[in-house]
Amino acid sequence: MKNFKILFSIAVASALVGCSSMAVDENEALEGNLPADFDVNEYMELHPELKRLQIKDYIAIYNESAEKAAKAAGTAAEFKTAKAADEAAFEADTATIHKIVTVYAGYSEDAWNLTLQSSTKDSAVVESKRDTIAVGVKSKTEEDAKFVKVWLCPDSTNGGSIKMEADAISTVSAFADSICTGTATEYAAADYEFNLKTDKPAEPGLKVRVVDDTVDVIKVPVEGMVNPALVKAAKSYNFVDATNDWEKIAAIPLDLFAISYQYSAYGQDHGWAYRRCKEGDNLGRLLYELNPETLTYTETATYPVTKLYCDDNGEPRELN
Repeated sequence: MKNFKILFSIAVASALVGCSSMAVDENEALEGNLPADFDVNEYMELHPELKRLQIKDYIAIYNESAEKAAKAAGTAAEFKTAKAADEAAFEADTATIHKIVTVYAGYSEDAWNLTLQSSTKDSAVVESKRDTIAVGVKSKTEEDAKFVKVWLCPDSTNGGSIKMEADAISTVSAFADSICTGTATEYAAADYEFNLKTDKPAEPGLKVRVVDDTVDVIKVPVEGMVNPALVKAAKSYNFVDATNDWEKIAAIPLDLFAISYQYSAYGQDHGWAYRRCKEGDNLGRLLYELNPETLTYTETATYPVTKLYCDDNGEPRELN
């Protein structure tokens, strides 16, 4: 599905988070500029990024003000220590991170479940050797060389290997493809760097176990570690001087005028749907139509659009 939510320009973002402080009467600013059936709460539900932007901006200003107050009071060092402790406690609170990223940060429950990682645990180095393991090798002699993925396939007929000398890798014998066909290539430590890590969510890292002169590459699953990307997303919602972040977020006063003004000043001209489509609506074209032959989208209206749009299962459709 085409993502029709056009990113804000700097000016529009500033208007969204700051327009309530402008010297203008709110009713006067909106009068005649909104559809008769415009409901700001429904519009905000259709475009949760508007609420998200306000909340994140509110917390950023709050945290900045708390830090400035500490500096003014001569307690900057104490604030820094307390802030680090607060952030560590926040990152360890998986339950709150779960609620924040699925309610506020735009992640679905399915996305949350997919991004739970495994970690490694020394005492559990047991049965979880994979059939196919990839490692990285990078030439030490080639200028601007990058890590290249190669495969060990330890359980296959043509299995590769990792050899150790004095607790360090001396040679990696691996294949250029995951099928492990042909003859393995030898990568010596004198000429190559080795990377036994992976950035895939389901594989946070690879653990090695020495068996005679070779190393079996295995991973040991320990459930419950959250993908760092989700932790990073959630940290934008952390009040640095409080532990009840979930309650404080819910208590943030939203500027509904700013949400309405965003539609009046920007969203309407760019074809943002202002409400859900209803039975009886005289619907026209989608703002973006898919060509089934080329699987590409064609924009049917250009800025500034002249029609109003409703949301048809996630797609903006003309109201005639």
